[in-house]
Amino acid sequence: MKPLTLLRPGRQLPAVTQPAPALKVLDTFLRGLKRLSGLAEELASLEEEVAGQEAEALERVLEEVRPLLPRLVRPVVIREPWRADDAEAHRTEGVVLAQNFQQDRGPGGRISHRGDMLLLDAEGALVELTVAGAWTEGPPVSGASWRVESHARQVTPALARRALRPALTGLLEALREAIVRGRADRAELERRLTLLREVDEVLSR
Repeated sequence: MKPLTLLRPGRQLPAVTQPAPALKVLDTFLRGLKRLSGLAEELASLEEEVAGQEAEALERVLEEVRPLLPRLVRPVVIREPWRADDAEAHRTEGVVLAQNFQQDRGPGGRISHRGDMLLLDAEGALVELTVAGAWTEGPPVSGASWRVESHARQVTPALARRALRPALTGLLEALREAIVRGRADRAELERRLTLLREVDEVLSR
């Protein structure tokens, strides 16, 4: 074993080499890229899995609903906002699954209106109504234009992503209303049936 050599007075220890600041930043950057790359792969896999399950869930929900459509469908009316009545309104029947409408006010009282509505129609088809209109406030209203277009839709991951949650909410509301109407209809039918029995009893004497 070599003898321990003491540092002579006045001598300094050799400096420890430190990485340059730029190299530290680069190293941190590369480690961050590696972590983000792994996270991105995980997110892509999860997004694909969730998207497929959302589309499947929406399709299954609609299949459960279709046999009950005669009890669920209601009139759907889209009218020009500046009109006080529905004489010129777009009319159809169905169950509203999701809707989004908005208006923007421009200079001079010019208003633009646009939106869309996703519904399950009386035949069980998935339909999207798109609405676009513009007018200048009055009185009287001037420069009015209004267009409602109907488009057939299929359940896709993109559609299910935006429509699944509002569709569940809309269907739940439609079911509640249908149950209330169904109970009232049942009570009315039972009342009529009681009356028919009484009439039959009288006529059978």
